[in-house]
Amino acid sequence: MKKYEIWDLYQKMPDGWVLDEKTGSPLSGYTFITNGRSVLNGGRRALLLTRPLQRTLFLQSDAQTNKVEYEVKIKKKESFKIDKPTLRSLNRLAREQMKQKLLKDILFDLMVCELEGWDKIEFINELKAEINNLGALNEKK
Repeated sequence: MKKYEIWDLYQKMPDGWVLDEKTGSPLSGYTFITNGRSVLNGGRRALLLTRPLQRTLFLQSDAQTNKVEYEVKIKKKESFKIDKPTLRSLNRLAREQMKQKLLKDILFDLMVCELEGWDKIEFINELKAEINNLGALNEKK
């Protein structure tokens, strides 16, 4: 059995145990569970895995088929499945949001440069050079 500090780590809920939703967990992806008794009266507490570890998302994937599904448990004891195309769409959305943030930062920098009378193209050229360096690193592999 694995432990985190003084608490046992469980993959599945032991019989007779319940979620302790009143207490936050010190470990990401885990929730406190208890055997229903107070710790002052011999009760025990442990941590239950409530979210799959990120590394398992990659180990379970099947590149040839899109039949991979991941079960995600949430606090309301409901579950839903996320398939590979949905994961790809979420990643695409995150990338688009990141591009929007980056463009806003660049536009802000250009505005400051215009107000201060500085060269606006200098920062753009620096960004281009960084992106080209990333592309060169990718080509070497």
